[in-house]
Amino acid sequence: MTNSLDPDFIAIANGLDIDELVNFSNAMEIESKQVFKKSEYLKFLLIKKMEQQEATQITTSNCIAELDYKVEWDNNVLSTLLADEVILERLISIGGYVPEHEVTTKVSGKFNMTKTKTIAKEGKKYRDVIETARVLTNPKIKFKQQ
Repeated sequence: MTNSLDPDFIAIANGLDIDELVNFSNAMEIESKQVFKKSEYLKFLLIKKMEQQEATQITTSNCIAELDYKVEWDNNVLSTLLADEVILERLISIGGYVPEHEVTTKVSGKFNMTKTKTIAKEGKKYRDVIETARVLTNPKIKFKQQ
């Protein structure tokens, strides 16, 4: 734990009495929460500006910032694939789709996208449905040090 700390900080901290440690720790806790809030706000602004510029990566002399999204799928859009009997049977057979069924309660149909995406090779119509169903949510910034 102490390996990553500045030796001067360690020396000062070891010289504090118990009351000073409590007060200093409390002050550091408050400060770290403020730093975290400021950092999150800066990331929010960075995401907003990167999206405005349609940038997925920004490289500076210090680091690389990459815009990363969580991928979700719109089941309403994917459900249009089920109208095609051949595709429906293929999805079920490869495990790409589990139809609605009852366990103890009614369970909605679900798509396994790893397997469902393989039918994109069947034609543009299916590829377009799968691409349209792709929803990017919860953008995050990843930093890589240079």
